[in-house]
Amino acid sequence: MLCEILRSKNKNRITSNHTHINGKGGTCHGFMAIDPKIFGDEKGMQERFSTFLQELRDATKAEGQPRIYTHGEKEVFAYADRMKNGIDVNINTVAEMKDLCDYLDMDSVKYLGNVDFSEAKQSSYK
Repeated sequence: MLCEILRSKNKNRITSNHTHINGKGGTCHGFMAIDPKIFGDEKGMQERFSTFLQELRDATKAEGQPRIYTHGEKEVFAYADRMKNGIDVNINTVAEMKDLCDYLDMDSVKYLGNVDFSEAKQSSYK
């Protein structure tokens, strides 16, 4: 309710229950920065919030699920994985990137590394 008031009504905009009418969207966004110190001791608040997040993670899991993730954890783990293992890219996409590098007279090996293009289809960039 607080988000609705701050985001919509204070800006004379529509509320979320009216964002799509007659096939037209009308979503209104609002942003706010709050200094957490207004709620008390910063360190104590961080400790209480960390405890709360751990309690969420330790709660009963859904059947077949090994863990409960809190906001942002999957992204942190994915980032670490990508930095360690890279990102799989379709070889045909890489071949098109190489063709673009060649067209722009750029060193494709510098940007793409030594890639085996034997499995790539004929590039359609040119």
